[in-house]
Amino acid sequence: SYNSDDKSFYLETENTSYVFRINDHGHLEKVYYGSLIQRIKNIDDMIPTYHVELGSSTSYDKESKGYMLHYTNLEVSTFGKGDYREPTIHLELPNGSRTIDLKYVSHEVIEFKEYKNMPHVRKKETLVITLEDSVNKIQVLLNYSVYIDEDVIVRNLEIVNQNDEEVILDKALSFNMDMLNKDYVLTKLDGAWIRERHVNDVELTKGTVRFDSKKGVSSSDHNPFFIIKEKTTLEEYGNCFGFALVYSGNFEANLEINSHNYLRANMGINGFD
Repeated sequence: SYNSDDKSFYLETENTSYVFRINDHGHLEKVYYGSLIQRIKNIDDMIPTYHVELGSSTSYDKESKGYMLHYTNLEVSTFGKGDYREPTIHLELPNGSRTIDLKYVSHEVIEFKEYKNMPHVRKKETLVITLEDSVNKIQVLLNYSVYIDEDVIVRNLEIVNQNDEEVILDKALSFNMDMLNKDYVLTKLDGAWIRERHVNDVELTKGTVRFDSKKGVSSSDHNPFFIIKEKTTLEEYGNCFGFALVYSGNFEANLEINSHNYLRANMGINGFD
């Protein structure tokens, strides 16, 4: 559902709520993901804000001192406007620039949306949000499908080049998840041939943890699945978030914590080579 009063989207399963909004700058900003909640009365109370520019940071523009994309929980991220974390999309425009600024244009719900020649899951309804950099003529369609009984949200994105010349895609990941870090632990599945998917827990700290495959298949070395969980989480207690890629080729997964404890996780087709 969409709340036009505060420009917020609610994706709800039987037990979870995923909430994000269109902020004052036109960017999609994540508000909440977790146990099922009621509608938020004052969504601004849920958003970390800064009234001054943090040291060694870059404000979005001269009129917005303190609005820094490096410290904003974004639904899709790009490089060049002050966000120095691992981006969802990184490309080269016909003029050689690598900076795009994607802003909300519109949204609609489409029934039985399919993706030609691409792996995807069956879905009844898909929320399609159109973002655009009108100056550089790049459009991105963010797709969300909700599986109510399974507590699963399926995400992907489509990039549309509206230039007459080609654009080079260096990175195009399937999703981006930004959240405040709560001393989370990463659980990933590693192994080798005929001994796949051994459970490994890794404590996250400042910097980046990355695992991937360059073999042409997802491989038995690292499974394209991971969990972010609280240290006290067990089989029947605690909070955790699971992420799986519906794709069996080269992939990359990145988890990064920046200087002010913002956690970013994203995964998709490997941008290497």
